[in-house]
Parts: sequence; structure tokens; C-alpha cells
Amino acid sequence: MTFLKYSLVGCVLLGASLTGVGAAEPIVLSPMTIRATAAGMPSSAAYVTITNNGDADDRLIAAKSAIARKVEIHTMEMLDGVMKMRLIEGGVPISTGEKLVLAPGGLHVMLMGLNTILAAGSQHDITLVFEKAGEVTLSATAKLPSEISSGMMMQHHEMAQ
Repeated sequence: MTFLKYSLVGCVLLGASLTGVGAAEPIVLSPMTIRATAAGMPSSAAYVTITNNGDADDRLIAAKSAIARKVEIHTMEMLDGVMKMRLIEGGVPISTGEKLVLAPGGLHVMLMGLNTILAAGSQHDITLVFEKAGEVTLSATAKLPSEISSGMMMQHHEMAQ
């Protein structure tokens, strides 16, 4: 009985509950990566994997960042033999228990009108806006395209199967 009493006191002091220990966050984000740029490059893209561990479906509805004049959720797809990029209107649904992969060659956060060079290794804040989870700001790391494409494309391919 004494052990249980002290365990409960410890949980209260730590801000947890016995049932909540180890409980998953509703939205879990992998580390975010941004394609590094050189002087004069007006745009870039950011990539992340979003997992919905919550009890309800959610939707990625927008993104924003001080490093660009315009930030949008885009997709890339092959149409009539030509790779086309387009804005996703209305956001992207993320069902309960599902992952949404933003990766090169597919869905991504498009950063247009950059106001700074995104040097490899630099960190930049990007905020993702969810319909239910609200705003989540990530510190994204700028990486060279060769550092991004290998791991991200493999992850994207695995998720598509």
C-alpha cells in the first residue's frame, strides 16, 4: 500500500497519471528537412512525416514560415509524361493511425519567395497548421539535395506500397 501511495504521489508531481504514462501524442512529426539553396534561388521545399496517433482524423491545412513570402502544401505528379506541381486545395487528410509522408517527388511544403539563403546545416522554423491539432512549429534543418533524396525517397516508396 505504501508503494502505491508513493507511486501516485510521484505521478502527480511529474504531471502524469498511471493510465497516461507512455500515452502517445495525437500528432507525431519526424525531423523536418528543407532543401538547401544557393544565392538567387527563389524557392525550396520542406519534407516531414506526420503520424496521426490520435482518436480522430485530422487534416494538414496550411504551413507558414518567416523565411518565405508564400508557403503552400503542394503535390508533384506525372501528367502526360511531364512532372507537374500543384497546390493542394483544402488540405490533406490524415486518418487515425495513418502516416502522411511529405517527400521529394510527392507531397511537400513549398517555400516561395525566400528572403534568406538556406545554407546546408542551417535551422529554420516552419509551422504546420492542422485542423484539430492546431499549429505545430518545427525547427527544420537545411540539407543538400543529395542528403535528402536517398533516405526520404526510400521512405516515400515504402509508404506507397
